[in-house]
Amino acid sequence: MRAIFLVASVALMRVATAEQCPAGFEEFIGAFESSAEFQVAHSKYPLSYRYLDVDSGGEPKSVQVAVTRDNLGEFAAVQFPSSAQRAQESIQQAVTAPNAKTRIVRLWLENSDFEIKYVFEKTSACWQLIRVEDGVS
Repeated sequence: MRAIFLVASVALMRVATAEQCPAGFEEFIGAFESSAEFQVAHSKYPLSYRYLDVDSGGEPKSVQVAVTRDNLGEFAAVQFPSSAQRAQESIQQAVTAPNAKTRIVRLWLENSDFEIKYVFEKTSACWQLIRVEDGVS
């Protein structure tokens, strides 16, 4: 009886995990942009965040920081904007797939220097955000 319960528990855990991760990347990114909790759960910490520091007084320089769950609130650009936010601000979006396990979501504004890239990697369980590049090529 105990073995049957254990097998049933493992099967339920697999179903729950599958339900938490949408099958395709389009469905995944829809869930990712719709929920801050989903974003936190599907981001690899510490998260690599690169941006251009233009306030340093001289030439803009590339800065890389490790974003953790504790300092996440200090880096607003790390949060992926919803489709409503993007539409309101006329932000364009394109997804590229450099390989089978990587997706790059590029957000930009026409006629502007605003550009941010969100880099996702497929793990055995689901997609996860591994890096954010803000204005860095």
